[in-house]
Amino acid sequence: LCHVSDAPIRSVAFSPDGDKVVSGSGDKAVIWNVELGMQLHLIWGHKNLITSVVFSPAGDKVLVGSEDGTATTWSVETGDRLEDFQ
Repeated sequence: LCHVSDAPIRSVAFSPDGDKVVSGSGDKAVIWNVELGMQLHLIWGHKNLITSVVFSPAGDKVLVGSEDGTATTWSVETGDRLEDFQ
């Protein structure tokens, strides 16, 4: 994995099938293809540091938590923002 910012990686999670990984660094998260080592989606939109990342049990969504007091679900397939929580 390669950093997408100068900030250290603060959280990492593997998908249930092990094919993907999500990493949180600075105010962004990245969904990666493990086998290819390739970035699939850059997730941004939080206003503060990412503190946690996790895949849903089905592996089709990621939940990203931030020090800005929000958590957001994102589509693993498209990288689209799905739902915000405060």
